[in-house]
Amino acid sequence: MTPQYTGVYIVKRDGSSLRRISTSVETAGTPHWSPDGSRLGFYAGDIEQVCRGGLIFGTGTTQIVSVEIATGARETLTSGPGVKVLPRWLSATQVAYQTQDGIRFTGGEGELRGEFQAPDWSPDHRTMIFHRETDHRGDRDRDFQSWRGLDPQFALLRVPDVSSFSPAGDRMVYMLTNFSGPIRSGTLVVANADGSGRHTIYEGPLTEDATGPAWSPRGDTILFGLGGFFQRAQIKSAQVMSIHTDGTGLVALTQGDASSGMPSWSPDGKQVVYRVAQGVTRHLYILDVATKKSRKLETGSDLDTFPTWSPRGDWIAFTSKRDGDYEIYRIRPDGTGLKRLTYSPGNDAHPAFSPDGEWIAFSTARQGFKDEAVQLLLSATFQPYGEIAVMRSDGSDVRILTDNSTEEGAPSWARRHTE
Repeated sequence: MTPQYTGVYIVKRDGSSLRRISTSVETAGTPHWSPDGSRLGFYAGDIEQVCRGGLIFGTGTTQIVSVEIATGARETLTSGPGVKVLPRWLSATQVAYQTQDGIRFTGGEGELRGEFQAPDWSPDHRTMIFHRETDHRGDRDRDFQSWRGLDPQFALLRVPDVSSFSPAGDRMVYMLTNFSGPIRSGTLVVANADGSGRHTIYEGPLTEDATGPAWSPRGDTILFGLGGFFQRAQIKSAQVMSIHTDGTGLVALTQGDASSGMPSWSPDGKQVVYRVAQGVTRHLYILDVATKKSRKLETGSDLDTFPTWSPRGDWIAFTSKRDGDYEIYRIRPDGTGLKRLTYSPGNDAHPAFSPDGEWIAFSTARQGFKDEAVQLLLSATFQPYGEIAVMRSDGSDVRILTDNSTEEGAPSWARRHTE
């Protein structure tokens, strides 16, 4: 995740007299004027805690503060743990603000529980307007939505988290994410390509993370990672698991104390490339499915992840941080032909080959931040930036497909399915 450091400033309409209202040792944002214009309310929090990932896992804390413009006198209006943002003055003395559970009011005068994003009030304070995501089907399972992308050559479909489609394109598997403190456990769901016929084939324990399902080329097996992936305190062990599409035959294909995951099949279904994390290192390995023996893919770096095997079998694309930020590379399965494909000041990651091997879809941060990070993280957006882009398999002809303030990531491809 790329940190976002923000401060609150005021400036005259002609651009003169720029003045910082927040302090230099905090991150602050979502400012709002008091009714008489004498004070400014905003959220403020510790820079390291807020900007470096604590909010994603529900451990961050911010407070709502008020600053008198004329004197600089500062008053903290809230207390206690948790994220508090978007203050809105309801009177000269009362402020409403957004939390992870809903809307609260200074002075402890009531609470509105529920999903209220970016709330605001009419001038008479009798009517509230807010944003709410409406395509969830309970437990954060979301409906499918077609999107109009920026390039008409590529059709976009919004699907649940980290999805993988069957070889025929008629079915899909995805992770239904369950947040429980620092754990991002998952339920493995299989559905028809239009979202109908959803049924669970695996439900993981709340003590384990599950992620990265991959449907086999033969169509009978699904791989996924199970163990420690999103627990920031330490890298816990995780294994690449195999399960039949009907939910039977669960077995571990890897073993040991490392964190193994993010699997991708070879086109003949005989091998799997996956990532192994130990401490701060990230390596790629290739597993022989029949023998369960693995060999290290020599890429020349200790900072590689998110591998994906081309349907043609000739290349493995992956993400690496070897050059300072995340960029996408490709390499042949025998370890030759290494090439860097992306060159961007922002992160490029999550590569996915098209079914014909001609294109690579990926998520990119090159479009920059579109909104305040702390505000977006309240809506369970994993990071407050990221668009979907595609490029040719050699890194040429890059095209940006999405452009909005929230994150798009972990793209996958599906063959068009016709009855």
